[in-house]
Amino acid sequence: MMRWVGGLGALIGCVIGLGQGCSSGSNSDSSCPTGSERCSCYPNGTCNDGLSCLSTHCVADPNASGGGGGETQTSGGTPSTSGGSSSKGGSTSKGGSTSKGGSTSSGGSEATEGGSGAQAGAADAGDTSTGTGGTSAKGGASSTGGTSAKGGASSTGGALSGGSTGTAGDTSGTLSAIAVAAGNGHSCAVVSDGTVRCWGQNYSGQLGDGTQNSSSTPIAVEGVSDAVSVVVGEFYSCALQKAGTVQCWGENMYGMLGNNTRNDSWRAGPVMGLSTATGISAGYNYLCARLADASVQCWGDNTSYELGRLGGGSPIPLTVAELTNVSEFSAAAETGCALLADHSLRCWGSAFFGAVGNGTTSSTGVYKPVTVTGIANAVGIYGGYSHFCALLADSTVKCWGSNADGQLGDQTQTNQPEPRVVPGLSGVTSLAPGFRHTCALMSDHTLSCWGKNMNGQLGNGTTGRTLRPVAVDNIDNAVAISAGREHTCAILDDGRLSCWGSNEYGQLGTGTGNTTEPTTVIGF
Repeated sequence: MMRWVGGLGALIGCVIGLGQGCSSGSNSDSSCPTGSERCSCYPNGTCNDGLSCLSTHCVADPNASGGGGGETQTSGGTPSTSGGSSSKGGSTSKGGSTSKGGSTSSGGSEATEGGSGAQAGAADAGDTSTGTGGTSAKGGASSTGGTSAKGGASSTGGALSGGSTGTAGDTSGTLSAIAVAAGNGHSCAVVSDGTVRCWGQNYSGQLGDGTQNSSSTPIAVEGVSDAVSVVVGEFYSCALQKAGTVQCWGENMYGMLGNNTRNDSWRAGPVMGLSTATGISAGYNYLCARLADASVQCWGDNTSYELGRLGGGSPIPLTVAELTNVSEFSAAAETGCALLADHSLRCWGSAFFGAVGNGTTSSTGVYKPVTVTGIANAVGIYGGYSHFCALLADSTVKCWGSNADGQLGDQTQTNQPEPRVVPGLSGVTSLAPGFRHTCALMSDHTLSCWGKNMNGQLGNGTTGRTLRPVAVDNIDNAVAISAGREHTCAILDDGRLSCWGSNEYGQLGTGTGNTTEPTTVIGF
């Protein structure tokens, strides 16, 4: 399979298993021409006659892209039908429109997003004060190994691709989750004994069981112990361990496994040179770690300056220059943001939808950290696909970036290059931005979500988009929340794990179909 990088229209290589004559890590392959079956879609999200664009590659199945005819929108008034939200096979180019009826905003469509990581309860890695680099009293750190008492969430980016689901994994119902990461087509959770379970799509070995067999129920990741948090990217996963080391597995085309190669790995392996990590956060095809000295190191793709520097990508961690005193870090698809000890924010990378938060919408990206406008009292930072939200000291929220489906919660669908208040939202302890929806964990352990809802990812029993926060049904004991592409997961105070939304690839772990209300993950 050939794909476009994060909506930038830069053609890159093929992924083993789907490409024709392709090899992992190649940068081009003339035997896999654009628009052909199993090759990349054209920049406008189309393919040759008889083919449809599924995420980033062309397939024969005319229904593969999904999308449909729009979703019902609710925003305090009479529901109406929109012109169609971005389809699952939408264009990843910035100037093109999405396929299968998906609409775009502000001059371009968005690619697919990645997953998020949320922890429940304090972990051993990372401090617990904003001044020294752990989580704040209000919101869990988006990049720390430990989180606040209420649980912290972080989000990452990445693109969804196809995959089948199988049945395997734990079914005893005795596992207790302490961290969860909802991604594109797969999800992962850290269990109380320090092991990791993953489920869903497994084309690139992102489930970490040594195979490429997808699973609709949780299966154990081989070789990982003493984990305190987990994050998921496009087709890869990583776990932070108690000792400050990091293990990664799955796709490695851009070196996001951090092992100085670009070879995929179906089993977990260590990131080179990391021994003092206190938190990790995963983007589309890159990863960053917050270290004990309050610095940040990143590795993987650098097409949009995700690594906070000029030049190409790196398969080993590199320090982000001009960035010190970092308390937390969170990655969006191609943008990174850091919370500093003085409660200000710095962001870098892709600015196309205004994700850097300083008013810039440059298509070339920002290669060094810039200050987010108008925020001096942040206690948490959380990234979605191409939007960010900050938790403030008064437990209110500001968001910025892409807003095609109202994911900023400002009751509009207009992209915002500077932070905007989410009206009517207070008492927030943590946040979880996904692709085009966002969720908040409240101080009373309830959950509120807003934005896109075509697959029920808001958890309120409907599939109607909402531009303002709505309560998730049947949850009043949540301690952590994580939002992915089209699904959401929460950890409850008894260690149970509930997920809702799309289950197209088994990413809910429920062994069932899509659901618009929270459903217990098998084995938890």
